[in-house]
Amino acid sequence: MSACGAKRAAASFWCNCGLSIETSKQRKSNSLAHRIVRATETARTSLQRLSASSGDRKTLATCDYFAALIFAHAPNEFIICIEDMIEDSLTEVHDSFFSGDDLSDLGSAMQPISSKVFVSFWNSIQELQWCHFFDETVHKVFYRGIERCVFGLCSAKYDSPMTEILDRWKELVLLPWLRVIEGRRLEGQCKCAKGRGIESLTGLVNLVIDENYVRARINELYDIIADFPESMCAVNELRATLSRTQQHQLLARSLRSTLQRRLLHSGANSSQIIDVYISTIKVLRILDPRDILLDVVARPVRVYLQRRKDTVRCIVANLTDELSGELYEELHRIDAPQVDYVGDSEDEIAEAGIDWAPRSNKSRLANSSSVGDILSMLISIYGTKEIFVNEYRFMLADKLIAKTGLYETARELKNLELLKFRFGDASLHHCEIMLRDVEDSKRLNKHVSSEFLQATVVSQVFWPPLSDDVITIHPRMAGQVDLSLRSFAEMYNALKAPRKLVWKKQVGLARLKLDFDAGISKVFDVSLIHATIIMHFHDCDMNTLQDLVAATSIPESLMQKKIAFWINHGVIEEIAPRVYAISSQYFNTDLSNFNPATLDEEHLYTSTHSARSVPDDHGLCSQYILGLLTNLGLLPFLRIHDLLRVLMSRDNISSRRLSRVLEQMCIRHEIEYSRGLYKLTRRDSA
Repeated sequence: MSACGAKRAAASFWCNCGLSIETSKQRKSNSLAHRIVRATETARTSLQRLSASSGDRKTLATCDYFAALIFAHAPNEFIICIEDMIEDSLTEVHDSFFSGDDLSDLGSAMQPISSKVFVSFWNSIQELQWCHFFDETVHKVFYRGIERCVFGLCSAKYDSPMTEILDRWKELVLLPWLRVIEGRRLEGQCKCAKGRGIESLTGLVNLVIDENYVRARINELYDIIADFPESMCAVNELRATLSRTQQHQLLARSLRSTLQRRLLHSGANSSQIIDVYISTIKVLRILDPRDILLDVVARPVRVYLQRRKDTVRCIVANLTDELSGELYEELHRIDAPQVDYVGDSEDEIAEAGIDWAPRSNKSRLANSSSVGDILSMLISIYGTKEIFVNEYRFMLADKLIAKTGLYETARELKNLELLKFRFGDASLHHCEIMLRDVEDSKRLNKHVSSEFLQATVVSQVFWPPLSDDVITIHPRMAGQVDLSLRSFAEMYNALKAPRKLVWKKQVGLARLKLDFDAGISKVFDVSLIHATIIMHFHDCDMNTLQDLVAATSIPESLMQKKIAFWINHGVIEEIAPRVYAISSQYFNTDLSNFNPATLDEEHLYTSTHSARSVPDDHGLCSQYILGLLTNLGLLPFLRIHDLLRVLMSRDNISSRRLSRVLEQMCIRHEIEYSRGLYKLTRRDSA
């Protein structure tokens, strides 16, 4: 009789639901959930009636048989509807928790489960002993709900505590919801295990929330690093959560891949890569003070920076530039140790002695003296400090001689003292002599009553080799230059006998005032080569490239490079291939951004000889320029500058930098300049 009754109850259940095995393809309607709730309550009543006249064993058998009849051929719509009901119950209370505008004031007096219908329905499910049939569905909703909450709450929020809100959400939403879902089983576990069931459930919830929080932060870790130290709150929370989940391997693998994809490419300039690398060091040292994470993640960045030709120059420039921020502050640290780093390669190739021991499983960076010192980390990219000292020597020489007036050395003296503290006095002895030469030159110039000449006397042994390019100075300048140089040499011989001066005219600078037909005047501080070139246009409005080469003794390739400076400033124009003339209408390249002295930046790199070539670190800017000329055709300098300032708003590109980039692109024959307009170089098809 019990079996027959169970069959009748099962048939009645599907009839009340409006579903049957034959109607398994029926589409889910809005009222299906309500019919399932009513059918479940009816089934519970029927089962209680069947069990009233049976013993315990028969009651258990009847329940199992009834459940088998229901779930053996349950339509998909039934399972899907139950899943939707479970998920809707969690979503309802979740949305109520976050319904306020101010998250800090939410959830203080909220009832966790508001749907009495769902509570009654799930009580029926528990009495029917159907809960285990929905375990997979409950787990799916449970994990999906936590993931949605954590990722939605933490997305792009780095400066405020998120774990506190997640803890309140767990206590007021998730745990009460789970107690409703798992109520009967939790009660049984509590009786058998003295309350450990609730503790186990809470531990599982904490672990799942922590794991999702770590994954959410890992997905945005590059942005967190870029925003550091403003993102310090997110970093500290991630450190605490990582200590519980131990997902360090996932973080290292993900961040390493992200850095290679978003940072280590030609579109990022070296200064940007170095800044992100410094922030990465700081963040990873908070997350893992042992530096094991840093050793794994930073290795591709270090290899990439080592291959970049301008890395050393960027590091040294940022060290001595107060506007650069991170490295300048690092140099001024009072507690910073002296740099004395030996690269890993020396350890690798060292011969095994009697005291040899295998390498520790700790990070190599952690075992070195560079822990806590960012500058030492950067030096360790190359394994020696000499390359940085030598680069600073070249850059200091450029600064000291690239001025029409004598350089003020107070700031450089301060930087030198700080560098000596980090690199040692012996390494920077040459630089100390260079600064002393400039100060001595100031005193020597006071003995010469010439407003036309200011000379810098350098000690050849201590300075980098200066340019020895041959140049024939324009006759208008040569007479006055030679007279002033001779007068200064006589004075020097009288004061410093038996020393003699060897003049490097090609390194000298000249200040020119150019007057244009429109009544515009402008002052240029340029190299002597540029001054000689423009003086030839004073005699003749039009010159060919061959005429200029013959008159100045400058190689043709160098002449094209130098004349591009005047073309980019709109002073002269190319009226025909290799034929140049004074511009018919001078256009001012943003006077508001230019100082009266508009020294050619290229001079800073060519005044001293070195084996290093000057890299083009403006790859992104060049790509934008090529795109503009491809889409818009011929464009003047000012139009290109205005468009780039819109497209590259973060970089704030200056007119001087743009002039340099355009000049390099002309030299590489990527673009052409003619009659005040830039255009793409025509490529003849084969």
